[in-house]
Amino acid sequence: MRSCALLFFASTLAAQVPYERILNSDREPGNWLTYSRNYQGHRFSPLDQTTAANVGGLKVKWAYQFRIGARKFLRLSPTT
Repeated sequence: MRSCALLFFASTLAAQVPYERILNSDREPGNWLTYSRNYQGHRFSPLDQTTAANVGGLKVKWAYQFRIGARKFLRLSPTT
């Protein structure tokens, strides 16, 4: 059990994004490095693949439905 806990914590430490990388997140517009994309909390992607001209062609890439008590939730991710 102790080795499982050690492995879990080691893997979470390895998965952390360094502060400097998040601070300079505009250098990596294709990577969403933290919640809200950057420390300013923009929650907006600077990428321009989705436009007013092609947004109607988006389709669901994946969906995950889960239930908490009596409430049902559905999560979707669009794709072009």
